[in-house]
Amino acid sequence: MTGISTTIKSFFSRTFYYTLAHHKEGIGGGLICLAVLLTMLFAAPWKFYTEINTAISQIPDFVNTLPEVKYKDHKISIDKPSPYIINLGKNPDGTKSLIIIDTRYKINDVDALTTYMKKNHIVLLVTETKLVTLKDKVPEMQELRITDLSSVQGDITMPHEGWKKLGEVCVKWGTPVICITLFIMMFIGIFLGYLVLNFFTAIPIKILTAIMKGDVEFSGAMRLAAGMRIPLTVIAQAPALVGIPSLPNSLQWAVWGVYVVFASFSACRKNM
Repeated sequence: MTGISTTIKSFFSRTFYYTLAHHKEGIGGGLICLAVLLTMLFAAPWKFYTEINTAISQIPDFVNTLPEVKYKDHKISIDKPSPYIINLGKNPDGTKSLIIIDTRYKINDVDALTTYMKKNHIVLLVTETKLVTLKDKVPEMQELRITDLSSVQGDITMPHEGWKKLGEVCVKWGTPVICITLFIMMFIGIFLGYLVLNFFTAIPIKILTAIMKGDVEFSGAMRLAAGMRIPLTVIAQAPALVGIPSLPNSLQWAVWGVYVVFASFSACRKNM
């Protein structure tokens, strides 16, 4: 219940902010974590889970289309006619990303191949002795990355049964692994972003408390910024849960300013 109580108090309690400023330690890391969790909750994580699970469920059908691949004597061969096209599905813009295995293709004109791969949305071209990818996601900056397979030692075979077993593993563990990885990455990214925002928020709080003779150290100002991050997060993102448009940026800045003044005022002893 501590998280719920803290969230509620952060909206209006002067005692809450006074305690943060004078009786707590650190820079409010726990409060930042709470704000991050609220942000991720409002991001409707179940929607991401559904989308990921839907994509993972399509893997068995996808692996059934893959050819048997052999790598022997530094050369790749497949048991399908070449060139063989593997469709990776539609992109947001409606185009299809492709993998092409063409063991007869020889790279003679790099510029022409770059243009061809961009135009046809080919993310990987596999020739008999090379792997070719576009190494930048920005279309205007894409260049070919050519990997020569001559440095790969030993013989490798990936049969149809191997693809199926790999698909089964992905179906079993793919969704939880991807969800956990995304959760960790999002948590760290949002936490660092809020930490930076709190630093810049702490500066006007420190100035205001100094003007009001509040005797608040900068670490205390950081804790105040972390505390007000909670209501700011809820006010900015909660409307989306019920289909209401988010507050315009100008109004969000106004709310930010109100909480800067409120937190600073609450931190001063003479105002308690």
